[in-house]
Amino acid sequence: LSANGEMSLWKDTRQSSANLNFNTQNNGAGNARNGNLGINHSDKISDNSSGGFNLRTSNNANAFLQENVIESLNPEGNFVNNSRNLGESGSTTHSLGANISFNNKKMLLNANVDGALNRSNNENMSISNQSGLLRQDLENTNGSKNSAPNINGYLSITKKLKNKRNSFSASSNFSLGSSEGNQIINSLIRYYDQQTLLALKDSILNRNLVNSSSNRQFGVRLNYNIGLKPTKDSLT
Repeated sequence: LSANGEMSLWKDTRQSSANLNFNTQNNGAGNARNGNLGINHSDKISDNSSGGFNLRTSNNANAFLQENVIESLNPEGNFVNNSRNLGESGSTTHSLGANISFNNKKMLLNANVDGALNRSNNENMSISNQSGLLRQDLENTNGSKNSAPNINGYLSITKKLKNKRNSFSASSNFSLGSSEGNQIINSLIRYYDQQTLLALKDSILNRNLVNSSSNRQFGVRLNYNIGLKPTKDSLT
């Protein structure tokens, strides 16, 4: 199943557009799907200014399944490993941006800000049944989730001074971001008696891993420009 659509509206200085894409299909292990939505708009605010915004969102998911049977030959006996690995992974992204500009021939201003949130998840399970020379079962489950928001912006101003040859300009930018993740791992190994095939013991391992990070960046720049008078040619 797939769906696609696009729309655009233009009227004088006003411009708007939107697009949508969605696809899903069965890949044999489950559903694989992806979807995207985008919206843009810009318009004149006044005689000397204009602005706009944009919105983006996307979602992706994919299920997977893998099965293997491997037999190993050994002088002391054969070893058969029957394994199955299945799960699903996915991600979502949301972003929003806005901008504005102003120009009255004496001052020029440009500003924009953008923010985004990225999320991802992964769930999988692997099962392995070993028989023959060695009889044991292995089960592993692994689940992880990650989130990463960020925002950044930029501002610049240029202004002509009373002496039109001179001008002053300033610009500033910033960026803020962070990342958080959580992972849970569970492992189980079950051992059996080779003769009776009765369970002897279990080995269990549970782990919970947490990680986080952040970053910050700021910048400022100032400029003062001096225009010189044109010099006369002394030979003329």
